[in-house]
This record gives sequence, C-alpha cells and structure tokens, in this order.
Amino acid sequence: MKRYGRSMLSEDQVKWIVNAKLEGKLTNREIASVQGVSTRRVQQLYSEYKSTEVIRVQKKAGRHKQPLPEQVKYETKCPESGNLFMSPISLIMKSAE
Repeated sequence: MKRYGRSMLSEDQVKWIVNAKLEGKLTNREIASVQGVSTRRVQQLYSEYKSTEVIRVQKKAGRHKQPLPEQVKYETKCPESGNLFMSPISLIMKSAE
C-alpha cells in the first residue's frame, strides 16, 4: 500500500517504526508498507534514532499564519498599472455599513 502523502507521522507511529526496527523482525519495506511511508523515511528515522538515542517527531512546517487586517483583505492590485483598488466585494460591504 503506497500512500506517501504529505501528512506527518504521529509520535506513536514514529515510536512503532523505531521499535519494529530494533526488534528486527520486519524489513524496511514491510514497516513502510504498514505505516504508509517510503522505505527511505523508515531508514531516516532509524538512523536518527541510532545517532541520538532520541525519538524525535517533526513539528508542523512553515510560518505561523498571521491574520490580515480588514483594510488589506479587500484591496486588489491592478496587473497593468500596479495601482491598488477596492474589489467589488469591499465596495458592497462599505455601502452596507
């Protein structure tokens, strides 16, 4: 079963992978198939565990999302001139106020 998605492994899944490798009963391919990751990812997790003796789980990647100010939400840039103008939605919302 190949399903290498972009979802992250939970702490329990990472522990299971490392423990399965330590026991030595399953191959990398079998472990990867059960957890839905690539065999290379199984090797990376085990290699990291061997070198640090710590099971580390990745955190969510990227920046924290900053909310946009209300004024900026409805502004749009004109592709030709580069000037800012108010979108039709913002004009409707302004007239409703």
